[in-house]
Amino acid sequence: MGEVTPQFVERVIVKSDDTEYVSSPHHRFASIDVHVIASGGWYVKFYFVSDPDTMFISVHQ
Repeated sequence: MGEVTPQFVERVIVKSDDTEYVSSPHHRFASIDVHVIASGGWYVKFYFVSDPDTMFISVHQ
């Protein structure tokens, strides 16, 4: 929705530590791993589809 900037997402990720990261299979497509970083009340979800250079990302509180 454009409410956060790439720089904000970067800060959330940089401030996180290894205890704030999890990975699990996508609920509909088990071959896709969903990565989640939860830090400072924010959640950054991302996953790669087919091509390792193609990433989908969502950010929410």
